[in-house]
Amino acid sequence: PKKTTNDIKKRNSEIEKAEEAFRTVIDHDPKILQARLNLAQLFLIKGQWIDAEEHYQEALHLGDSSGVSEKKLGQIALKYRSDPTSAIDFFARALQKNSDVAAWIGYGVSLRAIGRFEQSEASYKEAIKLSPEAGEAWYNLGNLYRDSGRADLAAVAYKKVVNGSNGDLIELAREELARLNDIGR
Repeated sequence: PKKTTNDIKKRNSEIEKAEEAFRTVIDHDPKILQARLNLAQLFLIKGQWIDAEEHYQEALHLGDSSGVSEKKLGQIALKYRSDPTSAIDFFARALQKNSDVAAWIGYGVSLRAIGRFEQSEASYKEAIKLSPEAGEAWYNLGNLYRDSGRADLAAVAYKKVVNGSNGDLIELAREELARLNDIGR
């Protein structure tokens, strides 16, 4: 369903109220880890990644967030700072604490960005082991196979996406399959 202007205003109002509440908690006791993590997440939602980064860094100093801070810092390093080397370090630390699908995918994307293709492939496969329906892992694996000249494996990966439930990637995977079919003709 399409969001109306009122829906957006309501969401923004809720985000502002939540931000105010988390700031109040942090002002009262700056060492409350969960409030810091929640505030950082709100900043990411609002696109204020520098503020989010600052709070995730602070959360690292406060205690163990089960890899959440490290994973988010990896995502920020990769997406906003275009620094895959730092992202690799953050994702590796996150994976030591909590081996989850998003961390494996981020790790794989970061490794691929610096040309460590075999490790990248292994990372995507780890994500798939954890969640065989992980469309993002299959899609990234398909891209890796496509770019390394392994079209048949790329097609298999893209078909997994097309037959999955990740609506954001299904059309992209269909387009990639069409390109592969055009190349194969």
